[in-house]
Amino acid sequence: MTPSNNQYEHNQPSGLARLQANALKPMACPRCGSEWLSELNLRQYQAHAYSAMPGGDISYIGESYHTLRFCPCGFLIAPNIGGARAGRQTNQELASLRLALEAVTAYHKSQEPVTLTVQEGTSPLLPGVPSTEVVSLQATVSDLEGIVANLTMRLEELVLKYEDLATQPAKGK
Repeated sequence: MTPSNNQYEHNQPSGLARLQANALKPMACPRCGSEWLSELNLRQYQAHAYSAMPGGDISYIGESYHTLRFCPCGFLIAPNIGGARAGRQTNQELASLRLALEAVTAYHKSQEPVTLTVQEGTSPLLPGVPSTEVVSLQATVSDLEGIVANLTMRLEELVLKYEDLATQPAKGK
């Protein structure tokens, strides 16, 4: 007799259980894996606004905005823009946002990745410091470590001599 599918279902987590398990799992950047992201609210702004007040010429169109997430590596994590919204203007905004996000994504894909390199002759640990200077500093530190070791050894010898002198019987006067 073979077990029915229902007998195996109790071992599988429910859809709700899977959602709850993933609820506290941080989102990660698909490019670099960082779990630390930044948010940016996008709005549409008027092209030609005028105001006598400082900053008054920067006014946005409508009340809606869309939140995008960016990784510090520069990767844009596009939001899930789905479904129809009420009103013709809102659907036009979504279509415009989709086009803008596609353009940004295409631009980023066309860019060469930035590779940080250390200049030849400089230390990778101390960028900008000539490697000859780093080698010289390492030699100086090594010399100082040797001096400290010698002084420590000499001090231990003096302490032993002092202890020997302190334990010897006093000579008569």
